[in-house]
Amino acid sequence: MSKRQIDCILGIIVIALAATAGISYFRKSETPVIREAGPGENPGGAMPENHPPAEIAARLAALIQMSAENPRNADIRKEIGNAYYDLGEYEKAMESYRESLEIEPGDPGLETDLATCLHYLGRDEEALALLNGVLNSRPDFAPALYNKGVVLIHGMNDPEGGIAAWEELLKQDMDPARRADIERSIREYKASAR
Repeated sequence: MSKRQIDCILGIIVIALAATAGISYFRKSETPVIREAGPGENPGGAMPENHPPAEIAARLAALIQMSAENPRNADIRKEIGNAYYDLGEYEKAMESYRESLEIEPGDPGLETDLATCLHYLGRDEEALALLNGVLNSRPDFAPALYNKGVVLIHGMNDPEGGIAAWEELLKQDMDPARRADIERSIREYKASAR
């Protein structure tokens, strides 16, 4: 076998192990979704008490090593970004997501991930522009619609715009519990605007 084939096999094994260990540990969807906060609450919030940063740090170290060996692998860069995101290091996550998009542009999930980082870094106009770009090409992309609502409400003090994004999202078929959460949030924000 060539070195490249061995590297590929090793990369696949490490990614599979990392996925098994919990690449999606804190996400219920394939993209980071900005945690929805109640009216007047900080949407960034602190990491939950049960957050295992040592596990994520170990995963991150393995991914960085893999990236050094395979610098043109967009998936590894994305997973590095996800690990930094899980650690709350949004600047580093943003850099990794951008590197991944430079290698393989046009991934709406990854662009939405990048927008969540921008929001947490207080760069809401950039986040909104990125989300609008995703929605121009994929108007039904649920993570972008949801996050657009959060950015508008929490980052840009535009509850009407955020509610409109969420109402557009409710036109889609979705998990009943998720639908109920979004409907409850809309009611709460409408009530707080009175």
